[in-house]
Amino acid sequence: MRRYRSKKNEQLAASSQLFIGEVSSEGFTIERLVGNYARQYRWNDLTDVMIDIPKLTLTFFTFKDRSFVVPKANHEGWYKLLHAIPEGYPSFDIKAIHNHLSQMTACKVCGGMAVYERVCRACETPVFSGDRQKARLYYTQKQLEYFAQHAGLAYIDLFADPLDGFSKSPDFEILVTEEEVHAFRAQENLT
Repeated sequence: MRRYRSKKNEQLAASSQLFIGEVSSEGFTIERLVGNYARQYRWNDLTDVMIDIPKLTLTFFTFKDRSFVVPKANHEGWYKLLHAIPEGYPSFDIKAIHNHLSQMTACKVCGGMAVYERVCRACETPVFSGDRQKARLYYTQKQLEYFAQHAGLAYIDLFADPLDGFSKSPDFEILVTEEEVHAFRAQENLT
């Protein structure tokens, strides 16, 4: 979870933050978190797609010999988009993507099969290294923060799918209760 030093910095960061909006068999949209920006792209209007797995970037090429890069770093929904790219683009290495996704393990915070290089790519939580007791305390606190941040005002769905298009681990263990999340929200003034 990102923390900002002031409300102004938080608003500035949100105004530049992009996210992947709707993704369908027709195409996808890129939208700005704050403001009135949305750009729609159709799969048929793209000539090629390249992925750079070490950098976690997607490069899209259009018929007008233009390209645009979608880095994971500032695009929420990046993996949702990655899952939806249709086959058939000459440079799109589907085997590399399957290999990348198969290396991911379960996150103990959001439950997504999204941990790669010791960081969850859905909730951005680092994997804890240490003894079991400290790990349990760490993951309990992180689950409180995660569910409090992603909860509706009245109902907290502890069983919701994780963000960004990841599947949920069947072995996911929820360490907090809905009541604990509500209490944490009240304590942190998140209501």
